[in-house]
Amino acid sequence: MEKQEIRKYVLEKLQKMEHSSDKQVKQIHQNLYFNKIWYKSLVIGITMSKSPEISTKEIITEAWRMGKKVAIPKCNPTDKSMEFYIINSVDQTELSFYGVLEPIPDLCERLNPNQIDLLIVPGLAFNRNGYRIGFGGGYYDRFLSRYYGPTIALAYEWQTDLDFYEEIHDKKVDCILTEF
Repeated sequence: MEKQEIRKYVLEKLQKMEHSSDKQVKQIHQNLYFNKIWYKSLVIGITMSKSPEISTKEIITEAWRMGKKVAIPKCNPTDKSMEFYIINSVDQTELSFYGVLEPIPDLCERLNPNQIDLLIVPGLAFNRNGYRIGFGGGYYDRFLSRYYGPTIALAYEWQTDLDFYEEIHDKKVDCILTEF
């Protein structure tokens, strides 16, 4: 299958299972919280998810509860780049043109990529080699070309063994955590 076909297939399947997956999402979250990289990381880079993605709201809340700093990306559609900013509250975010919450730069501290201890990378589909298919903007692949820290993706098991070839610009994640 081509990447566009895989994106469409995964999005449709995610939308169908959205309300029946609470137990699986909680297990994915638990698997993250017991991961040694999560445990030792002080600054977590993560997106504010939107439906039908695996929710990150609880992860952000848990990070704050544990005394970790949370950094979320601000996308620049002109050059398809993104920068991460520390947020201390959802009040420091605003709805972006993509329909996701992003930081309000004037209210937040911008980070260099090397200041992020762990980057939780979103993805729709993954192949056996750890390469991902995202939402198609290329923002994360661009960011990952200058980020050298550990990366984790969160996915349902069925999202992790899809058959596609990676392209030269694609970047792989170090670890994919599922409900198992």
